[in-house]
Amino acid sequence: MTGQINVNKIAARTGTAITVESGHVITQPGSVIQVLQETRATYFETSSDSFVDTGFAITITPKLATSKILLQVNVFCTIQNGGQGSINIHGSAEGGLLSSDTYGFGGLYDAGGSSCEGINTINFLTGVVGSTSARTYTLYGKSTGTDNSFFLNNNRRSTFTAMEIAQ
Repeated sequence: MTGQINVNKIAARTGTAITVESGHVITQPGSVIQVLQETRATYFETSSDSFVDTGFAITITPKLATSKILLQVNVFCTIQNGGQGSINIHGSAEGGLLSSDTYGFGGLYDAGGSSCEGINTINFLTGVVGSTSARTYTLYGKSTGTDNSFFLNNNRRSTFTAMEIAQ
């Protein structure tokens, strides 16, 4: 027997998701399904002119294969002696860097010859994830000058946030 229920409104008792008996979740497109955050306050130093793993990562397991992941990274950087440093994100499910192999998501440039410090922010929305398998996003950094670039300063907290967004 099949049937139909007609109602004007269904509301979740807590949160924004409604789980039905089959285990499926009813969500509104654009709503945040889950939020995870990692913090780090230990620095990473590199002289490499290729992007290298800084050790700062976040792992998220999507609840829906149709979701996208919004990544937000706030990382403190220091560049010295006229150098240049760039940051990027490596995605395990994507199998590589999420931005340009050359410039990444940008970075800092010190034209003066002493040092330059600042907070770099990345906001990146992935494509549809396609599965509910765990995926890890890792911050990568590089130095394109003659001196080292420093990421994740010891005295300042950097954050890495991953939000699952329903589609």
